Formats: sequence, structure tokens, C-alpha cells
Amino acid sequence: MSILPPATWPPMAPPEDNRYGTATVEPSSPVVAGSSGTWRITYTAGKYGIDDGGALRVAFHTISDWGTPQLTDPAAPDYCTISWSTPAPCRIEARYDGDLGVRPWKRVIVLRVRDAAVRPGDTVTVTIGDRSGGSPGASAQTFAGKMRFQVLLDAYGTGIFFPAGDAATLDIVAGPPDHLRINAPSDVVAGESFDLTIAIRDRWGNVVSHRKQAALLDEPGVHYISVVDPETGLRGVSNPVRCRDAGPPLPLGEAARRAGEGSGTTQDRGRPHPEGEGTRGRLSTIGTAPAPSPSRIFWGDLHAQSEETIGSGTLDDYFTFARDCAAIDVAGHQGNDFQITREVWQQIMRKTQEYDAANEFITFAGYEWSGNTPGGGDHNVHFFGGPEQEYDLHRSSHWQVLDRTDEGTDRFPVSELYETFRGRDDVILIPHVGGRYADLQAFFDESLMPLVEIASCWGVFEWFVADAFQRGTTFGFSAGSDDHTARPGMSHAPRGHFATGGGLTAVLAPERSRQAIWDALRARRTYATTGARMLLDVVANGRHPMGAAFAADDRSVELAVEVHGTAPLWRVEVYRWPDGVYAHPFEPAPLPPGRHRLRIGWTGSRIRARHRLTCWDGVLTVGSGRFARVEGWGFDHPENGVTETGEQRVRWRSETAGDWDGIVVELDAPDNAALRFATSPVTFAFTPRDVAGRPLEVDAGGVGQLVRVERDPGPDQPRSVSFTFRDEQPPAGRHPYFVRVTQQDGNIGWSSPVYVTVRS
Repeated sequence: MSILPPATWPPMAPPEDNRYGTATVEPSSPVVAGSSGTWRITYTAGKYGIDDGGALRVAFHTISDWGTPQLTDPAAPDYCTISWSTPAPCRIEARYDGDLGVRPWKRVIVLRVRDAAVRPGDTVTVTIGDRSGGSPGASAQTFAGKMRFQVLLDAYGTGIFFPAGDAATLDIVAGPPDHLRINAPSDVVAGESFDLTIAIRDRWGNVVSHRKQAALLDEPGVHYISVVDPETGLRGVSNPVRCRDAGPPLPLGEAARRAGEGSGTTQDRGRPHPEGEGTRGRLSTIGTAPAPSPSRIFWGDLHAQSEETIGSGTLDDYFTFARDCAAIDVAGHQGNDFQITREVWQQIMRKTQEYDAANEFITFAGYEWSGNTPGGGDHNVHFFGGPEQEYDLHRSSHWQVLDRTDEGTDRFPVSELYETFRGRDDVILIPHVGGRYADLQAFFDESLMPLVEIASCWGVFEWFVADAFQRGTTFGFSAGSDDHTARPGMSHAPRGHFATGGGLTAVLAPERSRQAIWDALRARRTYATTGARMLLDVVANGRHPMGAAFAADDRSVELAVEVHGTAPLWRVEVYRWPDGVYAHPFEPAPLPPGRHRLRIGWTGSRIRARHRLTCWDGVLTVGSGRFARVEGWGFDHPENGVTETGEQRVRWRSETAGDWDGIVVELDAPDNAALRFATSPVTFAFTPRDVAGRPLEVDAGGVGQLVRVERDPGPDQPRSVSFTFRDEQPPAGRHPYFVRVTQQDGNIGWSSPVYVTVRS
């Protein structure tokens, strides 16, 4: 029997003799991700037929974002119809239930037979995306891979379902090229070649093709490398690359100090590497500091899962994507524990070790302890690995594991897990917000938990780290994708399931080795982002890096900050939690008289728990004047964004879960022109005069739901800033200081806090 999660409980493989019938799907040709179409799933009854009162189920995988079937509106998307060959009086009642099935096959079309039995050999057909009544068809899954329709049979009307043959399967393939993603190492050495990883992606983030391209930089500094794909004509710019001299590094913090001595922009041209095709296009060097330090930046996605639990794609798909397409340095694997059988655990261990390549690609094996929130909530368990590692799987429960012979190894609540692992330096736990969220108000163990996950595909969770801050605990920030689509390190949010494309953790370590990376994680030498590979350097009082804890020699705290973003910057802020104590100023571009440029953004979640997405579909209107230009920003799905633009009205579709979405409008209107912002969470009126001096923030309830309206400084703002902030007289006590960077595209980065004790 396959180790993949079955659609029935207890788990059962379909019989080889097809006595329960068979299912097919037509057309069976490959389907372009996110496209619309019509498909027919046909069940042919086996030798038992289906009794009057019996039923079929057509089950969809939970993670698939195939459009939600509906059976009521022939003109609307995803309309489904049912037909059957059994003659009257036989009829079939149909309904859809998104939570009826067995995880991960919870989305179910239920077909109940009435008034006569279905005979052996009869057929029942579900037409998904029936266009005969005007429907545009069904919306196909947006991520590449397998789409399986699992047909289940209750031949006797008992409520017990068995698989009717193998699943009917479609191959989902990437669509046409839409954009380039250029992933470069964040740290290189002048005169030494390195690889760019160039991924051509469709509009849903699927990789159409990818390749490595050799590059070389001569001059120290921070560079952005432009690439033009010769076949598609698409253009892209890499993440910032910090190029260092080949000599010994400067002391910690010296780069940021030097950066504060001057500013400017220089440009040069990179030269092709003699052994490869080399760079194409212009190299931009931003800033004056070479920015060397004792640590290099390595990118990791410690948290995602594949098809063995609730994800999709094989473990080979998973690790090869992380290594070859996303080009990350560190990858973990975190399946939900209550689904991990012994066979699955052994397979995860084998593949994790198989793909580990010393000092090139580091893999950490682990699992997600998935207890319900009252018992502690989701915690990702990571093992150091290596030949002496004890991979102790202590589940929260055996809920979907039929073999209960090792149930005595379960640990619940999470405090029992803490007790079991406490004292080991080869295990770390990172609490997480997923469907379940970790309860950090009630449960925390600093000895095991150096980091707290602040962002993932599920959203942005500053409220979550606030729970940990309120305890007075010491921790750093991490972010992961929690990708379920075999795209760790460069994921994209599936439609309707997740809020964002997922995060990354920047690890500051002297080398790319298992020990160095592990030591950096335990020492909180990290920063977290929502996926943008920005450069962020923060040094406290001249010598203390991110994650450090120290006592101030006097009653002042000084932070040297250097930022190089992947897009123009919106806000760079210093926090002495819970207060913002500094916001770096950005000079607005001049506008002609009567012209206003406004940035309107919204954020937050409906609730803390599952199904937290806030719908912000709305409209902005102006009473006098006109909208001259409108641009959306921060939208995470191609189907979201600005949907209507007129001189007096703008409409959009949007969902958030702590991340930012928004619009920038240029308005020709008097200062007192009345504007009205209308969404389900909040509606309010304002004028340009209301935001002339400072931003307007409107609370919208929920969990951090708010709307922010402010003067936009314009799209030509810098991607790079460096400054020194001095907190002259902070209150006595122990304070976490960190920097939050928000780009104009909505991406966010957070430096792990430094914990400063200020004497009275």
C-alpha cells in the first residue's frame, strides 16, 4: 500500500480486481495551471452496483485550490452537473461539503442514489465546469503537479466508503512565461565567480524553466544584477549582492558605521566570467560601504511539507526545487506528526540525508508537533542531524496513524515535549502559526526555542511574537514558507488557502556548514522576511549583533542600521518593543499644485485561529477632483488587485492575514476634497488635508486590522539606507530592540532583537 495519505479511514488501497468500480477523467490532457475548462469525471459501477440510499463521493485534495464546485448557478464559475445511465426512477441527489472527508481529502462532492439501484456497469458522470448555462467553466489548480479526483463508494448505504479504483488524475503544468526571478548569493568575494539562478515563472509562480548562469563582480559594494532572458525578452533584477574584498573581514559593525559616513550611488559594469556566459545587463552598486563582517548571509526555508502528510509533490520534487530552483542554502521538512507513520518517517529521514551536501546544501530533518492550541499548538521540531543523531519522533497524537504500538512515545501537552527534549543541544523547537497556532502565553521553553516564526504562507504574525515578548522571554525571529506545493524557498500562495507567498530566514554564520548554521540558529543570529532576500545589518553599541543580550555600559543604546531592499523602501523603523522609537525619513518627490499622491494600505487578520483571512474587497471614491493614476501594491494572488479604475472611483479585490495590500493614487483635487474608503471591515471618510502632516490610521477591529493613509513619497525612493540611531535615555529595565523594514511592494523584514539591560 502507498505511504501517501489515503482518502478513507481506516486506510485502504483499492482492490486490484476493480470490484468497487473505476473512475476516469476526460479530457485527460495536461492542464495549464489556473486555466478554466470543463472536465467530466465518470464512475463505472463495479459488481456490487450502488443500492438505493448508497452513495459516491468525489474527493478533492485539501491543498488543491481547484475552484469550489457549486450546483446552483449555471452561469457562475465552477458550476457542476450530474448525469447517470441508470433509467428512471433512479435519481441522484448532489451537494458539496468542504469539510466532510478524511484529511487531506476533505473537499467532497456527495452523490446520493435515490429510488432505484445503480446496476453493475452503469455510469455516473460529474461534469465540473459545465458551460451549457453560461458558466465560464471550472478554475483549475494554480500550482503544477498532480491533480487527483478520488472517487469513493458506499455500495450498501452504510456510511462506510471504500476507494473505487485508483484516483482519476490530471497533470497540471506551468503556464506561459510571465516574469523572471533571479536568485543570487547574498555574499560573494570580489574576483571570484558565483552562480545566478534564473527561474522563468508563470503568473502563479510555477517555474517554466530555470538555469544557472556564471557571474563575477570586481568591486566591493552592494550590487543588483540585471538579467534579460534572450528567448522571452523578460527582464529581472537580482536580490542585492554584497561583494567583499578577498582579504580579512572588517570588525563587526564597521560596515554600518562607514556607511553612515556618507551616501551616494555609483554604477559600474560587471564583466563576464571567462568560463561561462556571464552577466548580461547593468550592475548597480548602491551605497559606499563594502559591508564586510565576520558573518555571511545564508537563506533558509526550515518549514514546509510534501505529499506524505497534507502537501503535494514528492520528497524528490521538494528538495530538488529548494536546491536547484529556489537556490536556498538550508532546507527543513516538517510534516504534521499525527499523519506520520513509521514508513513515512523513515522515508523523510532517508531523503533528508540523501539530499544533504556538506557545505553546499544543508538539510535538517524534523516534523511539526501539531497538538491543538489548548495543548500548546504547532511547534516545528528540528534535529541537528549527522551520523550520531537520535531522530526521536514524539507525536502529539496518533490521530491518523493506525499502528498504535508506539503510542506511548506521544507527548501531550507540549510541556511534556519540552521535558523530553530539555537538555539536548541537537534539537530546537520553533513555534508556528498555521491552522493551529502555538499558545506562547501559556507555553514557552527558552532552552529549546531560540526562534519564533513571525511569517509564513499563512500570513504575518506580529501579534504572535508580541505574546512571547510579554512573557519576557529571549528569542529571535524566523520565517518559513510552510509551503504545501513542493516549492520551498520560493513558494507562491495557492488561491483561497494562504495569504502570502511565504517567508525566509536569513542565517548569519561564518560559513555554510551544518555546525555553523545550527550554532547561528541557536544564538538567534537571524533575520526574517516575507520572502524578499533583502540585506539587513543591525549592530548594537558598536559590537553586538542581532540576537545578542547585554547590559548597556551607560544609559544609552546605539543601533547602526544598514538596509538594501529588493524594491524601493517604504518604512524603516526602530522598535524598543512595544514602542516605535524611530522612523527613517524619506523625502517626497515634488508634485505640481493641486496634485496629491496618497498611499493607502490595509492589513490584519479576522481572527487568530484557522480561516483568519480578512476580505478587503472595496472601493475608494472622490467627490470633487479626479484620480489621475492608480497602482496596486502588495497583492499576493493574480486574481486580486485593482479591478476598476475611473476618475471618481477605484475598486479592488484583496485578502490579508497580517500582510499589507494597498493602492497608490495620484489625485487632482483640492485639499478639502472628500474621499470615502469603503470595505467590509471599515468605512470612513477623509481629505488630503487630513494626511498632510502625519499618517491617518483607522482601526478596523479583528487582529491588527487597520487602514493607513499617508502621503506617498513616490516610486523613486532608494532601495538602500544606512543610519545610526541613538536612544539617549531609555527607561531602566530590559528592552528588546529590533528593526522592521517595509518595502513599497509590501514585503517586510525584521531583524532579530537585541536585548539590552539598561541600569537605573
